[in-house]
Amino acid sequence: MSRDPEMPQIQPLPEAGGPIAPPSIRESLAEVLARSHAAVRRCERASRAASAMGDTEVSAFFRHAESVLRELADHGEALLAERLGAELIARRRERERRARPGPPKSSDLVDQASWESFPASDPPAY
Repeated sequence: MSRDPEMPQIQPLPEAGGPIAPPSIRESLAEVLARSHAAVRRCERASRAASAMGDTEVSAFFRHAESVLRELADHGEALLAERLGAELIARRRERERRARPGPPKSSDLVDQASWESFPASDPPAY
């Protein structure tokens, strides 16, 4: 049986005795997404081939499978985008928090509250 060139390669397991890290949710979503897209393309080709041979029942089956797989792939893309987006936003906020200078040493309550409310546009009401 020949390998489908559009099917993503599965990485081999590490040598025996080596640590096996479970895939992250993001990695799992990305892998399922890639396989779904490859399956959609395969169903498209199979449907066309069945139509060309005059087998409308098999062609309809592959069109239905293509539709279901495309819906799953779209849902997977949305989930992956949400997860990546949330992760990227959290990383950016953490970088900004670390880059922001700390409040100046001040015993003045108004100055301290003003600093803590930064970058709000209105000063605190005291």
